Amino acid sequence: MSFKNKLLLDIGIALGAIVICTFVIWWVGGRIQAAVQNIDRLRSDEALRASLLTYLGELKINQEKAKPYVPIIQGLLPSKDKIIGLSNRLGGLAAQYGLQGLSFTFGAEKAGTATDPGSIAFALTVSGSSANLISFLRTYKNTPPA
Repeated sequence: MSFKNKLLLDIGIALGAIVICTFVIWWVGGRIQAAVQNIDRLRSDEALRASLLTYLGELKINQEKAKPYVPIIQGLLPSKDKIIGLSNRLGGLAAQYGLQGLSFTFGAEKAGTATDPGSIAFALTVSGSSANLISFLRTYKNTPPA
């Protein structure tokens, strides 16, 4: 084998080794980058969990502080009888502003619990001019509950 052929063979082997090493380094770098991104995501998830636990603790503390006020707030809410009389009040107010076709229907009733007040859904339908409707809504908004 001549010197020229041996030199070309050695250069070819060296270039092949360099290409293989470059590919391995590129592949390992990609794996490392993916692992770093996964670690960053896990760290941010852990930080989020820690902050959520802090907020949960604060909510529990505030819930305990608010317990004495629950009966007071529930006492301020209208009774079921007052809510049922609401349709009569709204009917009179609608007539006062010239609104027609008053339809008032009650929806589902949700019973209250020790910490949450109950609720009764309702739907109100009226027709009339927009000015009369706006006046009706403003008056109702400013009318104290009966």
